[in-house]
Amino acid sequence: MALVATIAQAHEAPLADEPLMRLTLEDYHALIRMGFFEGREASYELLDGYLIKKMSKKPARNYCQIRLMSWLARNAPTGYVAGQKVSLTLGQSEPEPDGVVVKDLGDE
Repeated sequence: MALVATIAQAHEAPLADEPLMRLTLEDYHALIRMGFFEGREASYELLDGYLIKKMSKKPARNYCQIRLMSWLARNAPTGYVAGQKVSLTLGQSEPEPDGVVVKDLGDE
């Protein structure tokens, strides 16, 4: 619970001269399981061990995302598929990019 309290305090406080606390992927997943992010106005992702507030979705960004996904779906190499709103686990990061192209694993 100390981790949750520390993160909740950091969420409310502006950045200061204090060092930032890094999270492990396991810490981040524990917060998700405990419902820490539910009901919050903002969305977050874990990047290089830091909890980062995601950008808000505005009409211009939404339009660009639609165009990007349309282009990726048409131009993905054979054996690959395009997707969106996918959490990727990469080391101590779990970004949620607007669009991805990943190897098609079929029905696995």
